[in-house]
Amino acid sequence: MSQGKIDILDLSVADWKAISQRWAEQASEQALGRADRPCLEVVQACQVLAMFWFAKGETKRTNVHTAIAYRASRLLHLDDANETGWSAHKELGLGCFWACWLTRCASQENSRFPGDCWAEVAGRPLPVDADDVATNSHACYLDQKGAIIYPDRESNVGFSSVLILVQGLWWEVQDFARSIHGSRGTPSDWALQYCILDKKLEGLPIQLPGWDWGSAGRGTTSPTPEEPSRMFSLGYLFELCSLYLHSSVVPVFSCLGQTRILSQPMLQLAAERAWEHSLKLTAMTEHYLSRQSPISKLWPMIGYGAYVCAAVQLRRCLALRLLDEQRLGRARVHLQFTGGLMRYWTTLRPLHEDMERQFAQAQVLSRTQQAGAPASVPARAGDGQSPFDTRDPAFSTELTSSIHAYVADEDVVENSGVATEPRGEYSEMTSKELPQRIPGHPGAVRPDGGYRTTPEREMLDSADRSPGDLPWGAQPPPTQVWWNQDSGSLGEAFGSGSFWPEDLGFLMDIA
Repeated sequence: MSQGKIDILDLSVADWKAISQRWAEQASEQALGRADRPCLEVVQACQVLAMFWFAKGETKRTNVHTAIAYRASRLLHLDDANETGWSAHKELGLGCFWACWLTRCASQENSRFPGDCWAEVAGRPLPVDADDVATNSHACYLDQKGAIIYPDRESNVGFSSVLILVQGLWWEVQDFARSIHGSRGTPSDWALQYCILDKKLEGLPIQLPGWDWGSAGRGTTSPTPEEPSRMFSLGYLFELCSLYLHSSVVPVFSCLGQTRILSQPMLQLAAERAWEHSLKLTAMTEHYLSRQSPISKLWPMIGYGAYVCAAVQLRRCLALRLLDEQRLGRARVHLQFTGGLMRYWTTLRPLHEDMERQFAQAQVLSRTQQAGAPASVPARAGDGQSPFDTRDPAFSTELTSSIHAYVADEDVVENSGVATEPRGEYSEMTSKELPQRIPGHPGAVRPDGGYRTTPEREMLDSADRSPGDLPWGAQPPPTQVWWNQDSGSLGEAFGSGSFWPEDLGFLMDIA
């Protein structure tokens, strides 16, 4: 090897880490040097470099490159839908714009949309995948609320379009969580928005009649044979939206530090659904690993989702005194997942280390529970006794998370809480542990003296769930939490120098 050139015989001994670092430094210098003369190549270069720097854990550099890429794409009108006539260059530019938009939607703090994420793209044509181009499929559009507008009956949506819909919903769910944990609005506003988002998530498969969500979740079949990893990642992100939405309103999951915002039956329903989605994520993960599919091709957000899913399961099982070796062993699949992913995404290393600590502490607590709990202590939901009794050591300060944000080590903000996002086919664990269901009672009075809103009644009636006896609204002591979702920690997890572009792993698929 000489003067930066590599002979074919040197490939196996080359220091690719050093070579890639030099390449990225030089490429960044050239791309940023041309930022004031925007062109399509600058947009592409900044997006690719953002992926590189994020994988290296340098989130500040990631933020700079993604911000320039999005601004340049708008200045170049790459999203302009008024031009007539299709061309390869126009299609490439449109794909680059959507890649930039996806990156912004990944982070609430960094999005800075004037209104919501859909207002920026209403009326813009969705990207057309290669298979759709071959079949002369017409591009679909989005309205102001993120619903698909089909130009004709023959129109279909491909992977890229579905990804845009799911990513936009992810932005909306983040925005909802920030509003309740930042006390923006009133409980009635939050209840209404919660029901609207729940309905949108449940209705997305109906919007996409030709899309196989089962395949997306399993990652078994896809438009082309080489795509199982990104199909799995897409299905995972969709489930993460639901898990995060439902857990954000349940104090025992999200550490919501204010008066309960939903009625007791609604909280019970939200807790059930959060648990179900966490189990579905576990089943998806187990299936993916059993097929020995490549972990290196998964998006980095999968590692963060695994971290959250494990935390939700440990917290619930410990609170209900249900944690045993079998459940603890099954939850460790998420630890295995992050361990594999952190080899490719440096940002996941502190998450993995914190998961190891929490699993070790959970094992100690589970043994303490099994050895010290009297036989009369209930261990099942629906027995009429609180699983959050102060005698229960489940909410030990030893389980307070040390992860302050989903960022690289150098960017972790000191003295902050942790924001977590929750998001699941049910396993054999579900049927016996979930509360029994009975028809809802639309006229019931909320425990705080108020009446349920119309959306709440509709949601309960359609779900046919039981209010149950578990006080899911109960809150652990404020100093004894695993991870926090207050407005400050949310800002640290999704902004304030951090960057969380789960879509960076597939920018080249779109652009």
